[in-house]
Amino acid sequence: MVTVSRHRLILAEQADAVRVALFGETSDWVADPRSGDSPGGPWRWRTPFGLRVTISQDSLLDQPMLELSADDETTDAEAAELATQLPRVVSAVRFADALEVFTQTRNVEQQGAMLPLLAATLPDGDLANRGRVLDAAAAAVISPDARERAGGVLAAAYLEDESLSARVRALAASDPDFRVRTLAGRIVHPRAPAKADWVRRVTFVAESVAEEFLPFATERGWSLIDRQPGTDGEGERVLWQADTAVRVILVRDTRLERDRIVVNGTSADAAAAVDETERLVRARFPTADLDDVLDMIIEADAAADRLLLWRVAAAAAPVDYHPRMYAVIADLFGDPVTPLRGFAVGATVYYPWPEVVPLLTWSAGHDPEPAIRGLADIGLDAARRVHGHDLAEIMPATGYFVTVAGRPALVRSIAARPDRIDHQLDDDQLWHSVTLPDDFPAGYREVTADEAERFAHDSTSG
Repeated sequence: MVTVSRHRLILAEQADAVRVALFGETSDWVADPRSGDSPGGPWRWRTPFGLRVTISQDSLLDQPMLELSADDETTDAEAAELATQLPRVVSAVRFADALEVFTQTRNVEQQGAMLPLLAATLPDGDLANRGRVLDAAAAAVISPDARERAGGVLAAAYLEDESLSARVRALAASDPDFRVRTLAGRIVHPRAPAKADWVRRVTFVAESVAEEFLPFATERGWSLIDRQPGTDGEGERVLWQADTAVRVILVRDTRLERDRIVVNGTSADAAAAVDETERLVRARFPTADLDDVLDMIIEADAAADRLLLWRVAAAAAPVDYHPRMYAVIADLFGDPVTPLRGFAVGATVYYPWPEVVPLLTWSAGHDPEPAIRGLADIGLDAARRVHGHDLAEIMPATGYFVTVAGRPALVRSIAARPDRIDHQLDDDQLWHSVTLPDDFPAGYREVTADEAERFAHDSTSG
């Protein structure tokens, strides 16, 4: 299928996606069966004339993006009309809107904010305006003002221009501003395609379900492929072919002391079959909801309770980065209760996401407990096996900062998504959550990782 044109609009908030859906319902749009499975979308429809309408959460702008994709002249005309109509129904930014604000303002901060919106909403085939936006982005990335450079970096992500991309790579490596380096790093090293559509992990409310699950698999007509007995270090594994493109693995996990399953699509286009298999399992067995488990961990007072709950969370951890779970992980890496901290570090083999690498790297070298340092090394090895290259290339930008006045303090800021994760190194040599001022890093001096290590060592020696 050849796309003739695309029109893109940036929605102001998630509620506008709902308004678009209601508009589509009254206009007889046909929804994709999997549309809106997750809160961030994507939502997909086709209009009666065949125009493809998609809303997805843009990870760089952190706003919903509406895309109208036309395949012929008829749908191209419909897309142009909808691009005019929809802003009357929802709060949305079109290219013309962004261009007007960008052209009229002389405010550097506002220009930096509008430039990526210009690039993101630039209509296909608009060569004249593409030249204008490219020139503006090229000027922004060499500006002495960090706000302009940040806007230029974001714009470069949408413009796919090699000369701009080269400049962004240079900024990712050496820009003096941490925020600009962070943005540039996200663009230079984009995340790999998500596996969550075709690999799912499910854990159960009950610790053991094998006796009920085996007959369930037989009842469903799944073909038994393999049954591996447990060993001293690993639990029993049972593997079935549940569908032409789906395999199911029951793992009797001895480390987590509970049963869990992996629903594994054998190709990236197996998402619908994976969905159905997961639905069947959850319909038959009470299963743990990760967000509910995280709520209970946050609310639990006793370390023993949090440890038991973290076993459930580790079993349910998705293969792809989960922002809310990551925030809890980062706090557990600094928990003063050694068994709980050690388990959280050791369990990273279940969630070896790139975002965990900065946490593991510091723990491997500096955790007060030698055993936990060893567990962090194992976690780093797991991340290397999964990602297959230098971990420095995939981990999020991580900055270390020291206060310039008052009591010396070391802060670590990890450019996680959607929210930065900030911690301060305390007297117990563990990182604890800290709320930094809105104007951060004002009042702080950025230091290298080596300088941060020396600071930590000196504070212990002193």
